[in-house]
Amino acid sequence: MGGGSVFWDFEESIDHNVPIENWRSYRFVADYVARPLKKEEYCEDMLMQCIYYGAMMNPEIDVPDVWEHFEKRGYGGFLWYEIDEATNIKRKTPGFNSRTNKKQQIFSLNRDYIQDHGKRCEHLRILTQWKDIGSISEMTDYDLIPCVGGCLMAAKGPGIANQFKEVQENKEEETWQDIYPMNNY
Repeated sequence: MGGGSVFWDFEESIDHNVPIENWRSYRFVADYVARPLKKEEYCEDMLMQCIYYGAMMNPEIDVPDVWEHFEKRGYGGFLWYEIDEATNIKRKTPGFNSRTNKKQQIFSLNRDYIQDHGKRCEHLRILTQWKDIGSISEMTDYDLIPCVGGCLMAAKGPGIANQFKEVQENKEEETWQDIYPMNNY
């Protein structure tokens, strides 16, 4: 099956200083699972999804059809490129390879997202796949799991949630003097 998901990244202007369980952003807004008759239909569906939502695509590069389609149609600007941690340079190809060492990262990102944000997820297909998958070795049978992982890799990162957890846990009670400091003239 062809899979896809759209993720609304953390929006500081909306969710700054809001408890994580009440965030409106940092959640999935669309998911896609289908087997169109032609690969081109699937690739076009992914492109139209990105255009509609104004979202970037972090495709699986082990199946290059999607990013090749985006480039062929002149929409390469919708492709997300990872920055190589070793060189700090943008990779030559967009996306991620779900068949290499990224499997553990994908699985971990899914697990961490479920723990912190799963109760806010409104997508039954994503929730069902999270519920049904038993281990990392089964990931090829769950088409949305790598899509969700790809979104989370391209998002501002799981660290954003951890950063806000730390701030909220360490936050002391504010007084009116903290909000309206007195000026000495």
